[in-house]
Amino acid sequence: MAHLARRLFVLSDLHIGGEPQNTTLGHRGFTMFHQGNQMGRFIRNLSGDITAGVQSELVINGDFVDFLAERWHDESPWLPFMSDEHKAAERFNVIVGRNQVVFDSLRHFLAKGGRVTLLLGNHDVELSLPKVRQALLAAVGGDHCNFSFLYDGEAYVAGDALIEHGNRYDQWNVIDHDSLRRTRSAASRREAVDPDMAFQPPAGSQMVSGIMNAVKERYPFVDLLKPEKEAMLLLLLALAPEYKRHLAQVAKHYWSSRSHRTNAAGQPRHQGDIHASSRGPVGRLLASSFPRSEVDQFLSHTFGAELHLDREDEGEAGAHQLSVLGPILFGKSQAPLQERLPALLTALRALRNERDTDQTVESEEYLGPAKQLSGRGFKAVIFGHTHLPKKISLGDCTYVNTGTWADVIEFPYEKLDAPDHIVSEWLASFALSLVSGEYSEFITRRQPYARVDLDESGMLIEVDLANANERSTP
Repeated sequence: MAHLARRLFVLSDLHIGGEPQNTTLGHRGFTMFHQGNQMGRFIRNLSGDITAGVQSELVINGDFVDFLAERWHDESPWLPFMSDEHKAAERFNVIVGRNQVVFDSLRHFLAKGGRVTLLLGNHDVELSLPKVRQALLAAVGGDHCNFSFLYDGEAYVAGDALIEHGNRYDQWNVIDHDSLRRTRSAASRREAVDPDMAFQPPAGSQMVSGIMNAVKERYPFVDLLKPEKEAMLLLLLALAPEYKRHLAQVAKHYWSSRSHRTNAAGQPRHQGDIHASSRGPVGRLLASSFPRSEVDQFLSHTFGAELHLDREDEGEAGAHQLSVLGPILFGKSQAPLQERLPALLTALRALRNERDTDQTVESEEYLGPAKQLSGRGFKAVIFGHTHLPKKISLGDCTYVNTGTWADVIEFPYEKLDAPDHIVSEWLASFALSLVSGEYSEFITRRQPYARVDLDESGMLIEVDLANANERSTP
């Protein structure tokens, strides 16, 4: 019988950062993390469970803090990356001060003999800067031999288990670690880095800082709602049609992100910038389904006057999706919300995606790389990044996604199965709750983590997806 020698507790996506909720002023703040006390209690409980002969390790698998949620008052309001390491370190210390209970618990865990391993995510890239790393070490108790930080794109291998954040397989959020290393190298010498050689934040960070944060100031639900690719965008366009103008920027970032798609081996490929073609699939798809005058008006407004269309057939599936989206894309912005809801309901039903919230089903975007990693001998592959907890058997390997401790609103697709008059009434109430910011009843706060047990040789005994608190609401 295998003897337990090492136990890892893996969690991710705390997103500690952003101004907290201010009930006096009546706003929700910018932070997605409201479980500081619960997190502190969880880590302290781990400290109490440390036993002789078994190494106890806490792995924080990326997006520990969230610099993208921080407002930089002396710069642009929101930045995709703060290259000034001194300002970034100052802001990190502000984040620590807001969440002291979490950092105190980490100190306590390390003092009791536990080990902490931190991996870089895509919302906390600034943690890799020299001055911020120094501040991080001070926050967890100094240069502790039991604390390590992987920030150069390495995965963390613990025996038979491979752990990484997962953004490597998300074309929107691939980190260019080569240019990040050059930027850090220059910072360590107080050198100016050549702009052509400096770190360029991924398209996802550009979109968050340049588009989503401005929207979030009015509609805080935008980074909480899952599945974000369907429900969030449809709801946003229906509830705030004035934001259609941002679609051009979204398209720009999308085309930029395409250069970071993975190859057949599951590795990121960098082939230089890929610029949006003026005759890309969006234009062709729109042209195939709507009168030319409406298409030209929409595209000239969102993609630029120089855009030219061709009418190549994009297939029945694409045409059907666009015909469903048409009323939302082209509907009158000044129409009352009640008049826009039927189109929203039709689109939600047609494009519904309940698979994202099923813990036994994962997107091929992440499951494909996990399968490739399992073929290299790993018995457990653990990602984060998506905020959606998963546990899936891959034969001799188990894939786990550790979800998030941040707030989540899971779109209740099951409501769409009711008769039209009932679901229309519910959708109106749900939409108005989102618009008004009164949606606490819809928020889910989970406390997921993976437990990984290894024997003396590093062989996997067991991996499981657990929850410190099965389900709680604010």
